[in-house]
Amino acid sequence: MSKRWLLAIAVVAAVAVALAVALRGRRGTPATPVAPVPAHAGAPSEPSPAPASAADPEPPALPGGFTDVDLEQVRAALPDNSYWRLAAPTDDPALLAEREAAAARRNELFGKVLSGTGSDEEIVAYFEERTRTSNDFVAFADHLLEHYSDELTDQDLTLLHVAKRMHLARLEEIPRKLQEARERRALQEDARRAWRETEREFAEDEPAPDDFESAR
Repeated sequence: MSKRWLLAIAVVAAVAVALAVALRGRRGTPATPVAPVPAHAGAPSEPSPAPASAADPEPPALPGGFTDVDLEQVRAALPDNSYWRLAAPTDDPALLAEREAAAARRNELFGKVLSGTGSDEEIVAYFEERTRTSNDFVAFADHLLEHYSDELTDQDLTLLHVAKRMHLARLEEIPRKLQEARERRALQEDARRAWRETEREFAEDEPAPDDFESAR
C-alpha cells in the first residue's frame, strides 16, 4: 500500500473522529455515530442515520379538556393557531391520522437534522416548523390565561404555565440548535469530500492493466 493511500486514509479517519468529538461535545445533543471508513470501496460511506426511535422531545402538551372554556370562541380569536391542527381534542379519524403522519415526517426530518445528513433547506424547514408551533402554543396559553383564568381548574392553570415556560425555553434554544445542526452537516460534508479525494488518490495509485502485462 502506497504512502499516498495511507495518508488519504488518515485524513478521512481524522475527519470522522473530529465529527464524532464535535457531536459528543454538544451539550444536550445526542451524538450520532459516524459510519466507519472501509479499507476500499467504490463509493463513499453514508453517515449512519439517527436511530429510528429518535424523536424530538416535546414540551408538555397543553391541557385538552377545557370543560368550562368555549373553544369555538377561542378558535374564532386564534383561527390559524397550530393548536387546532396538532393538539385540540378530536375524534375525527382523518385528523388523527394526519397528526400521526405529521409526527412521523417530523421524526424523520429530526433524524436528518441530528445526524447531519439533511440538506440546509431541510434543517431550516425543521426549525421554522418548531418555531411556529412553539409560538402558537405560547399565544394559545396566553389567550386562555388572560380570558379564562376564572373558568380553568388549578390543574389546567398549572399545565398551561408549565407548557408555556417549556415552549419559551425551546424558542430560546432554537438559534443555537440551528447553528449546531449546520455545523454537523458541514462536518459530514467534509468527511464525504475527504472520502471522495481518497478514492481519487487510490485510483491514481492503482497500476493500469498494461503495467501488469509488462511486469510478467
